[in-house]
Amino acid sequence: MIKLIMVIIIAILIYLSYEDVRTRTVQLKLLITAAVLAFVKASLFLLEYKVGIGIQLFLVTPGTIMLLAAVICRESNIGVGDGMTYIILGLMFGLSGYLVAVSVAFIISLAVCVPALCLRRVRLTDNIPMIPFLTTGAIAGYIFERTLNI
Repeated sequence: MIKLIMVIIIAILIYLSYEDVRTRTVQLKLLITAAVLAFVKASLFLLEYKVGIGIQLFLVTPGTIMLLAAVICRESNIGVGDGMTYIILGLMFGLSGYLVAVSVAFIISLAVCVPALCLRRVRLTDNIPMIPFLTTGAIAGYIFERTLNI
């Protein structure tokens, strides 16, 4: 059941990535659906392995801060979708999977954005969709967890 939920969440994130690149917006309904599924997955994991909820709350904190920043500072380049995606990743993975997902997302975004800046394809003031990078990180985190059989 947990594996199926993870696959559904990743499928939603892939669609949201396409939507984010194409229109620079994402559907809030799909984000909330993915967040609810991630919460269900986290709850099932906590019940199955009888572990505390503290680590999941810790992993949701960065996304919550980004979400609050996006809502409070409407002029910021951080979107609500980015904050919600961080929350989803925090609920999807344990600490190791979360660190893998976020690290891969940032490394790939650097590998794409730095050359684009150097070639003057984008400017520092341009908005670059982050959800595709986070989705790639989520896939890497999922593969990492499946490799370790967590």
